[in-house]
Amino acid sequence: MKTVTDVPSYFPIITDKDYKFGKIKRYFCIKNNITPLPIKEISGDDYSELKNKTDKFSYSLYDFFDIEWIVYNDNRELAIKKNSLQLLKYPELKLIIKDPLQFFKK
Repeated sequence: MKTVTDVPSYFPIITDKDYKFGKIKRYFCIKNNITPLPIKEISGDDYSELKNKTDKFSYSLYDFFDIEWIVYNDNRELAIKKNSLQLLKYPELKLIIKDPLQFFKK
């Protein structure tokens, strides 16, 4: 019997290219068989593994989603608004993202 590992946490590293583009994709999963539902940020590769239902992880144990996160914009208030909307759409994110300007380049 194959042992399936837990999806590891990930902390994004923002590159100059990301800042030039102005936004990044961030990926999250919630293990749905534990209360309270634990949320964690995951890598894009691990998100793909879950989405494609590979045998690397027990994908049926997870809910997963991605968001667009603004890291640079000439209009700081617009960045706050757009990122705050993501936090409202997925309330669980507030457990791990405290600042709507996380990674924002001033």
